[in-house]
Amino acid sequence: MKKPRASRYIGSFEAKTRLSELLRDAENGTAYVIRRRGKDVARLLPPPATRPTRSPWPS
Repeated sequence: MKKPRASRYIGSFEAKTRLSELLRDAENGTAYVIRRRGKDVARLLPPPATRPTRSPWPS
């Protein structure tokens, strides 16, 4: 997992228009703050880094 980048601000209309691109960027570590009329309304964040899990049952 790449190091998260600083949040970028984007308007709600543009976020709707470019959702596929924003999701791809989020997978690569970019966080977005989505704004409506100049107010923060949502955040699009990269997924948390995951650690491999161990199964309680032997393979």
